[in-house]
Amino acid sequence: MQVKKDPPAGHPQGALLKELRRVARLLGKRSLTQADFLKHGRVHPGTIAYRFGTWNKGLQMAGLLVSIRKNVPDEEVFEEIRKIWKMLGRRPSYDEFNQYSKFTTGLLQGRFGGYGKAMETFVKQQEKSG
Repeated sequence: MQVKKDPPAGHPQGALLKELRRVARLLGKRSLTQADFLKHGRVHPGTIAYRFGTWNKGLQMAGLLVSIRKNVPDEEVFEEIRKIWKMLGRRPSYDEFNQYSKFTTGLLQGRFGGYGKAMETFVKQQEKSG
């Protein structure tokens, strides 16, 4: 079912934030892509970007995670892996990483060539740093 998209005018910021949260709950996600929102939202993702300055600012204001960031340093990625590994007391599964991380496994796949390779690189990095 295609949802009708409304023009930007007439959408209070609070209603737009509520809509972002609704779609996130519907999909069971802590972050949204514009493609997800285009498919399930009641307004166009461009409306969100227009009202909040950028798509990511809209996500942040709605209390959602920004899933696409450019140039995230490896050390920040490794720190996130370290945090989740410590919390669980073991290597996080693919699904656990998606559940607890501020990053998605898509970042790891793109950066390291796969989730497993990202974990291997992390372990090697930990061994080097002692």
